[in-house]
Amino acid sequence: MRTIAAEQLMNRWLDTLAEAISDVGYWQWWAENLPQHFQVEFGGTQLWNAPMAVGEPPSGQIALRFINPKSVSFLTKAYNEAPRNWPKLLQGDEIEPFAITYDSFTMNNIDVLSRILDESGKIETVCGINPKEINWRQVNSKLGFWAGPVGLMIGSEGMEILNHEGVVSPEEVEEKHARWWAYWKDYWEVKDCAKALPYDYACEATIPASDD
Repeated sequence: MRTIAAEQLMNRWLDTLAEAISDVGYWQWWAENLPQHFQVEFGGTQLWNAPMAVGEPPSGQIALRFINPKSVSFLTKAYNEAPRNWPKLLQGDEIEPFAITYDSFTMNNIDVLSRILDESGKIETVCGINPKEINWRQVNSKLGFWAGPVGLMIGSEGMEILNHEGVVSPEEVEEKHARWWAYWKDYWEVKDCAKALPYDYACEATIPASDD
């Protein structure tokens, strides 16, 4: 049983992770080996990861791997501006990534999970039980979000965070987020100079506030 302190610590890094993914991030891919795990990949995150090649900006790719999922569902809003088979197209890199809806992404807020489900026009459960039949307070690891007209909801026994170098520990999340913001500041300070850093989508999308 988790202590109150452990619960607070977990919620803090989950909130940081959710903020780093949802601010200007996008959902670009998913993979599964059900019933063992379901993996979701995001780009444009505000987490500093080493560049994937010389001359490139830090990698903004992060994957969340949900272990022993009890429920996995693709969601579509009622107005449905996406193709009917969008999950397959996204997995096959045959459709553009979906930008995350900033205020509709959570890994621990039950109220937001409920709102996301209420906004769903179609729920396609591909593993386990319908998300509307779950007591989410009893689920160890969870994820619910909208990315424009489409979304996802997962409940599982556990979760791993991955980048191109391997597993990212929960303790590294806040460090990577803080390092990204330091890098973002440097990016904009030299943007119009000879020492400008390589183009970075996440930095460009996270525009500094005007002093006016």
